Amino acid sequence: MQINAMAVNAPQTITTGQNFKGKRDNINAFINLDDRSIQQIAYLKTIKSVDDRRHRKLDKKLMAAVPVAAGIASAAFLKGKFFTNKGRLEKIMQFSGTTAKWFAAFGIIDLVFAAKNKVEQKSEKAQNFAKNNPLLSFAGAAALSFLAIAGAKKGFGKVLNKYGVKIVDKYDENITKALLKTGELLDNNKILNKIAKGKAKISKKIPSAIKEFGKTLLSWSPVLIGTGAVIHSIDHNKTKMRTFADNYNDLKTKQLNLARKRNVELSLQNDFFLTNPKNKEDLELLKDPKKGLEV
Repeated sequence: MQINAMAVNAPQTITTGQNFKGKRDNINAFINLDDRSIQQIAYLKTIKSVDDRRHRKLDKKLMAAVPVAAGIASAAFLKGKFFTNKGRLEKIMQFSGTTAKWFAAFGIIDLVFAAKNKVEQKSEKAQNFAKNNPLLSFAGAAALSFLAIAGAKKGFGKVLNKYGVKIVDKYDENITKALLKTGELLDNNKILNKIAKGKAKISKKIPSAIKEFGKTLLSWSPVLIGTGAVIHSIDHNKTKMRTFADNYNDLKTKQLNLARKRNVELSLQNDFFLTNPKNKEDLELLKDPKKGLEV
């Protein structure tokens, strides 16, 4: 049995067109279910058995960790000290800026793919194209995402040049004073200084080769986490599709077997009906109501 695609969203209700009153009614209704209803039941069984909700949450957490990792890596390798002696404020600003950029980029990508899914739900042509050309469909959405990110970056740059410069010129002195004061507070923070001293002591005991490996790992952390998230998502989707196919085939097999048994039952009932002499007379009468009444 060929399965074209798994439903994207789980259905809220399954309409069978029959009222379930007892075991026999349930069996009859199940036998009469159309293929779409069977797919819906199979999908509901699938997302429950593979714990789809937990895996989706894990995917979201991993993807959310990518911008944070990028921000940490960016701040860790920042060398400049503009407002403070220890560069703590600069690192916080670098972390915040980088993380915000990554989250904004991810948000744009989510919007593009959400729009893609919406179009496919409303357009049968778009849906068929995505089914028949999944890689091309994905590549198109990815390309559109990058174009949208580039456009957003360009637009933000124009807004910043137009209004940001005016704001900085107007409040330049106040902004500089606030940054210098904040930087000084961070430099003189006792807890941060203790952490820095402890870090320096531990760092002296670590071999340079391990330090370099740690730096490389940190610089590649966004890519590694993102790759891990994609691999996990693909693996889970493969498991979900395989489980869905098994559930669908199992339900179709049960439906077919029940239909055969019901046909056998009806056949036996018909045989019994025909063996009764009185029933035979009634059947003959139904075939020819005027038989025996001719004058």
